[in-house]
Amino acid sequence: MGGEGLQQIDRLFRELSRRFPTHHKSTDNTFGAELPANLFREIFESRRLTMIAARQWPQDKPLPDPEQFLARNLLDPTLKDMGYVPTNIEAPNAGK
Repeated sequence: MGGEGLQQIDRLFRELSRRFPTHHKSTDNTFGAELPANLFREIFESRRLTMIAARQWPQDKPLPDPEQFLARNLLDPTLKDMGYVPTNIEAPNAGK
C-alpha cells in the first residue's frame, strides 16, 4: 500500500475517533493494524451472529475462513518494514 493509501486510512481513523470518541477509547488498544487471526475471525463471527438474528444469514451456514480475505503475506512484512509495534505489546519487566 502506498503512502497515499496509508494517509487515507489515517484520515478515516481520525474521523471515526472524532465522531465516536467513546467507542474509540474503548477499542483503542483492542485491535491493531496487525489483525491477529483470532481477533480477525472474531469480528466476522460477531457480524455473522448479528446477521443470523436478523435472518440475513442461514443459521446452519458456517463462517468461511476470514483469512482468505486478508493478504497476510503482504500485511505482516509491510508492518515490519514500517517499524510498526503491535498494539498489545507487554512492557518489559524492569527487575528481570
